[in-house]
Amino acid sequence: MNNKKILCVCDFDHTIVDQNTDIVVTKFIPEGEKQSIVFDKKPQCWTYHMEQLFQYFQTIGIKKSDYIRCMQQMQLTEHFKELLLYLSKISTLIIVSDSNQLFIDTILKHNGLDHVFQDIFTNPASYDENKECLLIQPYGRLDEKSCNTCPINMCKGEIIDNYRKTFFSSTNNQLEQNIVIFIGDGHNDVCAAKSLKKNDLVCARQGYKMAVELKQYMLNNSGFINASYMEWNNGKDIQNYLEKFLNKCLEENDHDS
Repeated sequence: MNNKKILCVCDFDHTIVDQNTDIVVTKFIPEGEKQSIVFDKKPQCWTYHMEQLFQYFQTIGIKKSDYIRCMQQMQLTEHFKELLLYLSKISTLIIVSDSNQLFIDTILKHNGLDHVFQDIFTNPASYDENKECLLIQPYGRLDEKSCNTCPINMCKGEIIDNYRKTFFSSTNNQLEQNIVIFIGDGHNDVCAAKSLKKNDLVCARQGYKMAVELKQYMLNNSGFINASYMEWNNGKDIQNYLEKFLNKCLEENDHDS
């Protein structure tokens, strides 16, 4: 696309996959015991909750094979495999997600998509065969919270800002001449959307928290986001919009050159 570089950043839960990986595994909790399980509460960090849940699963005999099978049964969001393969040809793809490494890797490999992503930013997780327990850690340091919107372990806006500086560093430092595409759905994707710049594109899942909150922000607070904005129901919606969006960017670039 002329001299422009394109970085595409994807959320995972309710974006690449149609459900939430952390919620799906709660099916392992025996019927009738969900109300009796009590976890220590750690404010603003869902990862601590998942750590305790995995420890509980260890006590009832949930094995790595159970997690793998559960993830392999999850469905990609409609037309997202086609979208990601299309994006892999025209952009550099990365994932930024508050899920975890084991779940994401399993799903991508099962769907033949493990080769399309350059980087994955998520909570580290691995299965300890000796302890027979899935171990998870928060992605970031919890004592350095710098964002009032994001959870304390992960600021997606900060991750994107840092990544784009490195990714676009070889293009004569003209960061504004390049494009970041962000695809997401949830509350913790709002910060990422607000961090984008004029030439960028925000793709928010229609009817989900990200779209609702961004529209309310733009309407009620006279706020705005710098990037272009669209809403989607499936991967085809995004691909159709992107083809027109990128053609327009190319025409503008030719006009300016």
